[in-house]
Amino acid sequence: MSEEVVVQLDIVVAEPKKKKVPPPGTDEYRAYTKAKVQKHRERVQVKEQANSEKYNSEIVPTKAGAKEILGRRIENSHVVDTCYDLGLIAAERNKIPPNRFFWTNGLQNTLVSLRDKKEQLLVPGPNAEVPNEVIFHDDLFALYDYSISWRDQITFIEFLALRHVCKTDALQLGLILGKDFTNTLMALTLHGATSIRSSIRLCALDTPRSR
Repeated sequence: MSEEVVVQLDIVVAEPKKKKVPPPGTDEYRAYTKAKVQKHRERVQVKEQANSEKYNSEIVPTKAGAKEILGRRIENSHVVDTCYDLGLIAAERNKIPPNRFFWTNGLQNTLVSLRDKKEQLLVPGPNAEVPNEVIFHDDLFALYDYSISWRDQITFIEFLALRHVCKTDALQLGLILGKDFTNTLMALTLHGATSIRSSIRLCALDTPRSR
């Protein structure tokens, strides 16, 4: 009977050599210290960035930073400015910080995330067109989200329908604004201003400005 020979190999793992610290006071030591401090700052920055993007973060970006975030999903620069102003009001009224998550994913997703204690992310649809509109779907949804979604029980589809009514029916627009355009429209009709869009523009000029 043959004998089994068991050979035991001792595997030695070489420990990584520690970087030798240059003598203090030398140029090499100053360069070593500078690199070490920079590396530490980068680690802190990465950690702060990750924390600032959480839905419950208390870190609020600057105005320029917030608009830059909005600009990643909103095409129209005027809509970016409008949504920023509306977003600040919505955040204040709902008593939440307008953090990076808020600007990235919107108000409603932030509220759901805080309620469920789990991230609810926005799924963008870049450059998706909407019938009867001149701006894209994501721009419209951002306007809806920051302006009216938290004020009234109205869906996004209903919001689009309301926008269409306001742009095509001056009488309904007057009712929504709490103004009576009946006499103005009758006068415009008698003078040949039959275009609804022209009537709306002229009605706006005829209506006293709110103070």
